[in-house]
Amino acid sequence: MQADSTKIPEFGRAHDQFEKYIELALPDQDKELKNLITAYEYLVYYHFVKKEDVEALRLANDLLKLDPSNATGLGTKETIEKSADPGKGSGGGKK
Repeated sequence: MQADSTKIPEFGRAHDQFEKYIELALPDQDKELKNLITAYEYLVYYHFVKKEDVEALRLANDLLKLDPSNATGLGTKETIEKSADPGKGSGGGKK
């Protein structure tokens, strides 16, 4: 997974709204599943690009609880875990 840091200002504008949406929609996640997945994907990518690996990984794990085969969640998790283990690959994010 390759992060494009030029997207931070563009994508960062909806961060707070997606966080609030998740808070409001989680109690009705069966009905809101598709939109919750979209909100989590956005937030995972946002924190990944900002190199906030702890938060990106937490959100990726939450995303994978909703959609275990989600490519964004799986890719982010794999990339962060590889960066945490120098023997597995290169990274650059923070833990």
